[in-house]
Parts: sequence; C-alpha cells; structure tokens
Amino acid sequence: MREKMFMLGVIGCFCLSSVLNAAENKGASTARPSNKLKVENVTPLDSTMMMRMEALLFFRVVDFMHVQNKSMSAFSDEAILKEYLDLVDPTKMFFTQADVDRFIENHASYVGKHLKAYGDMDPGFALINQYRQRFAERVAWIQERLDQPFDFKTTGSFLVDRKKASFCANRQELDSLWEQRLTHELINELLLDSSSDKHNQLGKTTPSDDKKTFKVVTEQQAMERLNTAIDTLKKRYLDYNKWVQLIEPMDVQELFCNTVAQFFDSHTGFFSADSMDEFSIELKNSLCGIGAVLKDDNGTCIIQEIMAGGPAERNGQLHVGDKILAVAQGDQEFVNIQGMRLRHAVKLIRGGKGTLVRLRIQSDNNSLEGCSVVELIREEVKLEDRLASAKVFWIPDATQRLHCIGWIDVPAFYGEESGSQTGHTISNDVKTLIERLKQFSVEGLILDMRRNGGGLLTEAVNLSGLFLKDCPVVQIKRRDECIPLCADANHCVWEGPLLIVTSRFSASAAEIVSGALQVTHRALIFGDRSTHGKGTVQAFIELNKALPVSSPNTRLGAANVTIQKWYLPDGSSIQQRGITPDMILPSIWDDQPIGEADCPHALPWDVINSMPSLPIQDPSCCLLSDEGRQVLLQREQKRVLSHPALDWYARQLQSNRKQVAKKTYSINLSERIQAINEERKVRQAFSDEEQKLLKTYSPIYWPLSLSHRAPKKNPNAKPSFDLFQYEALEIMNDWLQWLHPAITVEPHWCYGQVVHAGAF
Repeated sequence: MREKMFMLGVIGCFCLSSVLNAAENKGASTARPSNKLKVENVTPLDSTMMMRMEALLFFRVVDFMHVQNKSMSAFSDEAILKEYLDLVDPTKMFFTQADVDRFIENHASYVGKHLKAYGDMDPGFALINQYRQRFAERVAWIQERLDQPFDFKTTGSFLVDRKKASFCANRQELDSLWEQRLTHELINELLLDSSSDKHNQLGKTTPSDDKKTFKVVTEQQAMERLNTAIDTLKKRYLDYNKWVQLIEPMDVQELFCNTVAQFFDSHTGFFSADSMDEFSIELKNSLCGIGAVLKDDNGTCIIQEIMAGGPAERNGQLHVGDKILAVAQGDQEFVNIQGMRLRHAVKLIRGGKGTLVRLRIQSDNNSLEGCSVVELIREEVKLEDRLASAKVFWIPDATQRLHCIGWIDVPAFYGEESGSQTGHTISNDVKTLIERLKQFSVEGLILDMRRNGGGLLTEAVNLSGLFLKDCPVVQIKRRDECIPLCADANHCVWEGPLLIVTSRFSASAAEIVSGALQVTHRALIFGDRSTHGKGTVQAFIELNKALPVSSPNTRLGAANVTIQKWYLPDGSSIQQRGITPDMILPSIWDDQPIGEADCPHALPWDVINSMPSLPIQDPSCCLLSDEGRQVLLQREQKRVLSHPALDWYARQLQSNRKQVAKKTYSINLSERIQAINEERKVRQAFSDEEQKLLKTYSPIYWPLSLSHRAPKKNPNAKPSFDLFQYEALEIMNDWLQWLHPAITVEPHWCYGQVVHAGAF
C-alpha cells in the first residue's frame, strides 16, 4: 500500500511536468544584479515552477525511503525557520532581533505544510532577498566608515565566533558591533609584514616560504600599513557583496530544502542539477585539482580531507581545518573567495593538469598569526593514486634481536564499484601487501586507518575476512529488517598480533572493520578518544529517474537519503559514539566539532540484539588475554609519563587547545602585538623541540627493493614527528614482548622502507 501511494504521488507530480517545462522556458529566469554597488537596485529572487516540482518530489522520496520512517509533519515550523536564519546569517551581524521576530511571525504557520503539498519555498526566498538587501546596505556603510579614523588604543574586544551569540536588538547595537569587527580586521591587516605579505603581489612565491608570513616589529611599522589595510578591506567587502548579489535561485532552493532535510538526519540532502554534476565528477575520480575535499562553513572554504597521493598531501603545508581565503592562477592576482558559493570556489581551485594555483591559507587553530601562501601544481586525482601502501619496521631490543613489524596504510575502502579502472580493491591490495610482508617474517601487523573516511561496505567485510575465520562483521538494519554479514572462513591470511590505529577522521566502513575486530577480540585499537561515529548509509537518487516516465528535456536534481543503519556484531550502534579505542592518546581533534555527534539532528545511538553466532573471541587468534591487555595498558601509561616525545606532545596539545578555545580578541593594537609575539615564541620553542626529536629518533631506512616506484614527495615539505606512529609501534613491541616474555625489549625508534600495493 505504501509503495502504491508513493507512486500515485510521483505520477501526480509528473503530470505537471510538460506544463512546468513550458513555464521554465518563459519568464522564470532572474536577472543578475550589476557588480556596481547600488543598494536600491537589488533584484529579488524567486523560485520557478520547476524548482517547486523538484522540492515536492524530493520530500516525497525522502518520506518514502528514509530509514527512520519520519514525516515532515513531525518538524516544528518555527524550528525550521530559526535554523534557516542561523544558516543565512550565522554571525548575527546583518539582521536584528526585530527582523527575526517579524520573519518568524510571517511564516511560522505553514512552512512544512506548504513545502510538502506544493513545493512552496517562499519563506526561504523572502529571507534571502532581505539578506541581500541588508548586505548591500551594510557594505555601503562599511565603505563610508573605512574613510573615517579608527581608535587602535581602545580597551574593547571582538567575539570572532558568533554562532551562539544573540541577534542585536536594534540598528545602533549592530553598528557598534561592526565598529568592533572592522577594528579587529584592520589590526589583522596591520600585523602582516609588508616584506612578506603576498596579498597583492604578483610575483611568484616558492614552496620553501615559511608558513608564518608576517613579522611584527613595532607598532609604528604596523601603522605604516594603515592605508593599504583600509584599501584591502574596502575591496574585500565589495567582493563579498558581489558574491552575495550573485546568489542564484537554485542556491536558495538547495539551502532551504537542505535546512528542512537536515531535520530527518544530518546526511539527508538535496542536490540541484548543477551540484549533482559536481558530485558525479567526484565519484568518477576524474577531477584535476589539489587533492583535497572542501566544505563550506558559513561562507568560508575549509579543507575537510586531504587525499592520499594528491598534491596537497605531498606539499605537506596544508592541514585539515585550514581555511582557503583566496585563490590565484599562476602569477595572477589573488581572487578573494570568502563568501563565495563553494561550487564557484572549487572551479577556481580546479584547473588544467600541470598548472600552478596559489592558495592564501589561514591556519585551523585560531592562531593570532596571519596567512600563508601555498603553491600547488594541479594534477589529476584518481583512485589509483590512493592505493594502500606498506612499511617494514625493525625495532631492536636489549639483546639486539630485531622485532619485525609490518605497517599498512588503509586510505579508503575502494573497489571497482567506486570508480577504479584498474581492478584494484582494498581487500585484494591489503592481502597482496600482507603476503609480501610475510617474506620479511613480520611478527606483528598494524593497520593505519587514521585518514580513512569509509567506502564500500562489501570491501569492509572482505577486509575483515583477511583476519577473521567465519566471524560476524556487521548488521545492516533497514526499515523493517536486519541483515547480518559475516567474514568468509576461507580468506583469512593473517593470524598474528593485529593493531589498528584510528582517529576522529576514521568513519563509516573504517569503523565497521575496527569495531568488528575489536568486538571479536581479534585486534587492539589505538588512537584518538573515539572515531567519527557515522553508522548510516545513504542512497543517491536522481529525481529524474524517480519519475515513472522521464522527459529528455527535464533536468532535475537528486536526493541523498539515509536508508540504512549499521550495527556491530554485539548489536551496538556506531552512530555518534563511534569506536572507543582500547588505548587512547589525547589529540587536538578530540575537542573539535568534527564528529557525527557534533552534526545537528544526527540520528541517535541505539542498540539491537546481538548476533546469535557471536563468539567471545575468534578461536583462531587467541593472542591476548585480559591479563596481557592490562600489561600493555600499564606499559603505555608508564611511557606517556616518562618519554620526552610524549611530554613534548602533551605540552603542545595543551597550548593548541588553549588557542583553539580562544574566541575573543583584543582590538587594542599594542595588546595584539604583545600576544602575537608571545605566541610566536611558544611556537618556535615547540618547533625547535620537534627538530631535536627528529634527530634523536632519526629514521633508518633499510635497503629493500620492494617497489618499482617511489612515492612522490615534496622535497621542500617540512618533516614532522608522527607521535601516533611511534606509540603504535611501541605498543606492538610491548605485545610481542608479552608473547615472548623471555626477551626484554628496550624501546627504540626506527623506520623501514615503503612498499606499494600498485607495484605488484
């Protein structure tokens, strides 16, 4: 019955398609405003009939397919409008509380009802039109205000993170808030050293340029940049306004539909036809770019993931969480992308293979320091550049006996279904590497999944089967059924000690493997406080294909709908909580809002029945008793308290957390100069200590011929001390010592040679 009702609704939508196509070709297009700032001529945007049909069809698909069997009628109209307000004006610097109250009063009685029945998105367009008007008015005010003097000796401060702030009561309060913001931004510009500032220079930068691009000397020298700083801010806000006025109706459609869709869960969403094209390009792994996954955070382009084997990883100067503020093609002038729609920013960052792109970067840790310029040569980023790889480590003990440990990097759960054109799958590649590592008599194996964001479920099960014999791996729950999946009893290739290294970026399929091997006591888990916590799977449905009969002239968007939930063999959900490691090393990411639990409206954690065939422990791999586990934990805790590398890391972690937590900055120039100099002194001290650690625990590369190709690395990339790798090797060394108690092992630090799956 439910399927019949759904198809009747779809057919009802489709019967309108010929009329809607005709209307789409008439006066439905919206003229773009001029780049010249004319507040009185802001052209209002409106939805088209085709957009309303897309919205109607999208929410019917979601209602029918979502795993939670939710209906839009369960959502509060007022809650939807408030969330939409927070997305449109996240800094609370364009609307007043009176604007907010008026908007909610005018629209709170019919949002969900009209959207579901007619595809009506009028509230979304009404607010965006008002926002564009307010933005243009504010930029005109800013241009005038920047021509007036500023007081840099004030005792005030500015709250940079205003996501949880309240709206100003009136225009006077808003003007005062903007005074603080402009003073803060001018000080930021004043503290950029003119000799190294790349903001407006056309000459090339070199990869060896230090990431710190300014050097504060005196307040007088900073003030010499005042005119340049004012001109920079004027241009920046004119650029902001240009991009706001170039917002298109489909941008509003996406934003409003996704605001409502988020109430189903944080991964359900709507893609316009243009966004769907971008998504398809990513799935096919055929883009030329920097090798990074980007996301939009309230108008700021942020690096969400750095792809293994890509230009960004090899460069070594970009990190997850860094903000891309501007983009320059080759030696051309920088284009400010703050406030730009993400798809437009991505088009600037992508480009022809072998071409140069320069990025102006702001660090992810709220540092007082300025921006850096990073140069990258664009390359075609394909799955074949992100294959699994391995290393061999030898750690000598007190008797000079070498413990041989294999290390395999598992970057993603790829396979033929995910776009590989060479037949590579992660399970086959890891199997190949294990067989190769066995030739060196490795005693223990470590899987590195710190950067693994997931992939194919089938590959997660297959990979687990390399270490399990006929054991359960995962339970898949749909609306009305639960399906267990088990590892193949004939595929197990490694029965020795197994350690998995995870982080807050380990998600989805990576969590399935880690959780299954942990629950069956097959492996130890080591890493951040928890993994990401994504225990759901989505289906990508092109709305055009959801129609009973599709017209070649009908180009619709797509729905991304959560249709399943994943559970571990013991019945516990991965959702929100993720996988808690057996041994935890505190990380800067532990306190960052990057996990599933930090997503608004994320589906809750729950538990179902355990699989009946769940063994207490995989009988083929009884390698660590509870007593042994306690021994390893005690040794790890002792090492944390005494090792100089771990002491250095703990102090640096505390300093970084303090900096990240800082949300308010002084708008007194003298105080800011003092704070910056103090921060730079601390950072330099940590950097000097890191270089000493690298020398003390210098990498030793054993002469092995395991690959026909060497990894591409940037010779100018600054080496860093990988403490998690160090500690994982020490834990494995402790495990091997526990298995062979007659041998006493002294911890040492030693690297091996890289082995690539693609070479075999």
